[in-house]
Amino acid sequence: MMSTERAEYKKGFTWRSTLALVFSSAIILPVGIYMQLVSGIYISGAAIYITAILFAEMSILLGAPLTKQEIFIVFSMAGTAGTTASFMGWIFNEYYLSSPIAAAFTDTFTGKPLPEAIPYWWAPPLSSGMYVARSFFNPALAIPLAIAIINGGFLWITQEIALTMLSAYIFTEVQPLPFPLADVSAQLVTTLAERPRAKMQTFVVATIISFVISFVMYGIPVLAQGGLGILNFYIIPIPWIDFTTGYYGIEKVLPGGMLGFATDPTIFATGFILNVSLLVYITIGSLAIWLVGNNLALTVFGNSFPGWVQDYHAGMNISAILQRSILRIWLFPYVGFALALTVITIVSSRKNIVESIRSLSKASAAKSRREKGYFSLRTILIMYFVGTGGSVAMFYMLVPDFPIWITILSTMGLGLAFTLASTRSIGEAATSIAPGQAWYMVVLFSGYPKVDAFLFSPNIGGSSAPGWVQSLRTAELTQTRPMDFYKAYLVAAILYNVFSFIYVQFFWSISQIPSALFPYTVLFWPSQAIQQSLFFSRQIAANTQLFLYSFVAMSIVGIAGGMLPRVGIPFSFPGLVAGTMTIVPFALSQLLGGLIGRYVIRRLTPVGWWDANKAVVVAGIGTGEGLVVGIFAGLVLMMRSVWTLPF
Repeated sequence: MMSTERAEYKKGFTWRSTLALVFSSAIILPVGIYMQLVSGIYISGAAIYITAILFAEMSILLGAPLTKQEIFIVFSMAGTAGTTASFMGWIFNEYYLSSPIAAAFTDTFTGKPLPEAIPYWWAPPLSSGMYVARSFFNPALAIPLAIAIINGGFLWITQEIALTMLSAYIFTEVQPLPFPLADVSAQLVTTLAERPRAKMQTFVVATIISFVISFVMYGIPVLAQGGLGILNFYIIPIPWIDFTTGYYGIEKVLPGGMLGFATDPTIFATGFILNVSLLVYITIGSLAIWLVGNNLALTVFGNSFPGWVQDYHAGMNISAILQRSILRIWLFPYVGFALALTVITIVSSRKNIVESIRSLSKASAAKSRREKGYFSLRTILIMYFVGTGGSVAMFYMLVPDFPIWITILSTMGLGLAFTLASTRSIGEAATSIAPGQAWYMVVLFSGYPKVDAFLFSPNIGGSSAPGWVQSLRTAELTQTRPMDFYKAYLVAAILYNVFSFIYVQFFWSISQIPSALFPYTVLFWPSQAIQQSLFFSRQIAANTQLFLYSFVAMSIVGIAGGMLPRVGIPFSFPGLVAGTMTIVPFALSQLLGGLIGRYVIRRLTPVGWWDANKAVVVAGIGTGEGLVVGIFAGLVLMMRSVWTLPF
């Protein structure tokens, strides 16, 4: 999609790649669900690497190697098929209704405890007996499930595909962006398929080194915690070394701030493939928010953030600071920062956007568009308005008192705008900037008093489209038909929903969730219930002034920074905004990785070797870590299944 001369695209969605996705859902998904329940670990990387390598090697042994197009499909979708536990959300909803935590909060409109104000279409009422019986086979689930399938399934997928096609055309055809992580994926796929000797050696060495490090970091702790029940057992701190508290902690100098260093090898290795100047701006944005900003909000501007002043106390670690400061300080500034990048992206790319629309409208280019995986502009717009319009209609049926013009503007306007900005951020900085809880922010700003508006989120686009654009860039690099990506996703979605129903039901039948058998849920589901209740009970109020100040300030920074390249100083506005949404340990780890890659490894290796092989090295590091997590998670599940019986 970045070159005018294209290699012939080949089919990747075949019965063999489909079989690999079935394997991922049928075999790896139960391991992933169990690890989420026990330790909160998501094994998406393990699902990807184990499935891709296993099927690539088996096909070679059978004398019919997978093509790189087939491996691309497996690599792109195995993580989705093997880790998405969609039915877990229904158990949490039932837990929330029965939780004394939720009952302790009051609905401001009715004056009732929150669980009594929640409508039947969000989750089956407790009177249905679903939570006590621990079974999805309950007629009261039919309506909530149907709503989720229509809105979060058909309408959402239709909308996201339309946004993906439009964004991909703009940022890979008309205004090509580098999408650095796409090259890593393409290098892994190509190495597994074509096995060039030199790159294969590099890949294997990187995988072995990563496997050893990950064995110490993840393998032993996973076995100790999940298999032997030894909680909080770590040889190397996970996921970061915390320099916030303690005798030399940063809290002594900048109370409220956080400081640490991420220990995950893949986060460190990501710095290898990103430009150092970009990493510098990501780090500046991160430190400005999480170190300096948190401190200023506690000290200088404490009167403006009384919730943060009340919540903070000496000794809070990174996790606690992250959780509380997002709610008390950065919820609304995040939206302002993202909107500033969105506006500047649309203004600076307006000519490319117009050119893309004109090109997609030309009937003469229809055949060429289809070969590249694009529908016509008319079809894309129909899909987009069906997805968003259908979601708005469903929302209006369920929440008829909410101002419909706000819903339309949020879904059809903000969704498209945030998608373009987030795609640009991923394309340049390998980081999404989509603000979390976007619909919650809309409800709070609207002033609507009832709780029902929080419970059904109309589809605000961009949650997946930017990442899908990156995957389509990988599809181009591996000469895979773009339409095969969409077909594979549809199959993966069906698979993970079917197998999620089966396996979540199985684990639920063994023991109530939360329970001591699933310790992660005991520790963290209550805190999730508290956060949700803070929104539902309006204890987090809209702060329009803070939002506007953040938007204006970040816009000024973006406009002023855009002038720096004119005097020879590099500037990355997407990197800076992405940095505000990247916590300090991750930013510092990536920066160190980038500095070591550029100024140490590059100088110690033959000229040109590092630039040609760094993506292969990163792919090997990710593979080694994924294999360790997957293997030991499977061992833990087998160990626990020996003695755990249903009911």
